[in-house]
Amino acid sequence: MPSDICLILEGTYPYVAGGVSTWVAQILAAMPHLRFSILFIGSNRQQALTLKYAIPPNVEEVRNVFVHDYPSASFADGQHVNLNAAAWHALAAFQEAILHGQAANIADIYRAVSEAKSDKELVTTLAYSREAWNQITSLYEKHAPAGFPFLDFFWAHRFIHIPALRLLRIALPPARVYHAASTGYAGWLGAKASQVCGSPLIITEHGIYTRERRLEIFNAEWIREREAEPFLDMQRRGSFTRQWWIKFFETIGRTAYGAAQRITSLFSANVTAQIKDGAPPERTEIIPNGIDPRPYLKIAPRVRAANDPLSIGFIGRVAAIKDVKTLLRALAILRGRRIDFHAAILGPLDEEEDYAEDCQRLANTLEIDKMTTFYGRVDVHEWLPRLDAVVLTSISEGQPFVILEAGAAGLPVVATDVGACREMLLGREGEDAALGAGGIVTAVASPSETAAALEALARHPELGRRLGANGRRRVLRFYDLTAVMQRYQGLYENYLYDMTHYNAEECEQWRA
Repeated sequence: MPSDICLILEGTYPYVAGGVSTWVAQILAAMPHLRFSILFIGSNRQQALTLKYAIPPNVEEVRNVFVHDYPSASFADGQHVNLNAAAWHALAAFQEAILHGQAANIADIYRAVSEAKSDKELVTTLAYSREAWNQITSLYEKHAPAGFPFLDFFWAHRFIHIPALRLLRIALPPARVYHAASTGYAGWLGAKASQVCGSPLIITEHGIYTRERRLEIFNAEWIREREAEPFLDMQRRGSFTRQWWIKFFETIGRTAYGAAQRITSLFSANVTAQIKDGAPPERTEIIPNGIDPRPYLKIAPRVRAANDPLSIGFIGRVAAIKDVKTLLRALAILRGRRIDFHAAILGPLDEEEDYAEDCQRLANTLEIDKMTTFYGRVDVHEWLPRLDAVVLTSISEGQPFVILEAGAAGLPVVATDVGACREMLLGREGEDAALGAGGIVTAVASPSETAAALEALARHPELGRRLGANGRRRVLRFYDLTAVMQRYQGLYENYLYDMTHYNAEECEQWRA
């Protein structure tokens, strides 16, 4: 019997803590009357899968799939499948769509890969058949820049295409509605559910997946090229291989947007980015993150005199995207200005262990190690009463829960101008903006601006109290969890009983 909702999640709940996972846990807790299944998409089977959340009773199944978990093949296997002309035409159209960053016809691609009897037969055919070789050489002659090595083209082609094509053979948990928490591979499989089976698809993006992959690819060291790309230089086109990978994620993103009945995001700038990347404007809407403010309202903000040390809290994963190093350099500036402080780094150290170790070494090098402590994973509720301010120095965010938590607790926030941080701290417009600032917004990767904001809070305790009070009022008015969950429940109810395009026969075939 199908579940009501299948949540398709890439690299998040229930094995990775973070904002998206918190959102998933909120949905599951808010709707105990609905039956859920979860499809978790990981990188490969070797990654550690330790539950970070207790699975609630309304989750009937958690199914794990891995992007790079497909059988190896060799020419000697000889398990080629004789795909028909229509199948090869669909695969050629998919490859052309990627090179132009255009949406793909996922139903045709699915039918093409379904001709193979097994994953191994498919992989062998895509890697070693004469037809596949002819397609690769034709693409190389047509699209590769002059002097670009064929060997680089060959391997990039294989690593881009085969995982995505093999994923389409995955049997999804049967459900009446599919809800993907991103585009990417989650949206790709959601598009299969929508376009092949006729099941309604909802996409919710916290951060814009395609934009995040652009940032990642522009800085990826595993991509071979003659000239290294400058950090975050999005104006340059980059190498052919980098652009190819970017266009791949643009293609599967546009495919997912085109297949979705509803596309939600957390704030207005993200909707603009979605539309630019192919989301139909009439299908988009904003549903912000929410928080239950009641536990935080019990927290009395710390009363601090001007000569007391400033208690600073960083709450989040110690990971490169959080740019903890900028915070550490800002703290070194504060030390140089004789600002007395203690900084608590509150978050997991084991998700990017090399980066966390780099941060601890940097704290020692900057001679702030006696004023800065890495506590690892903690109970945030226990720590908020001990803090005077919360700081985020991320280079990318969606709508951070930590800002909602700090605001509900009456704490001022210093945050970089990414994602929804500006509108969460300063308000959007009208009544929201009239509430006043709940924190200070700084530039990305700017230790000097972060230090200046923290110095202002250190020297003027009344500023922190005023900002914290404004933030608390904003959370209560615009980010109450009950109202947010009612909107998601309304979305589900709109589509749970819409069987207009449901194709039972086709569904039974690909679910088997």
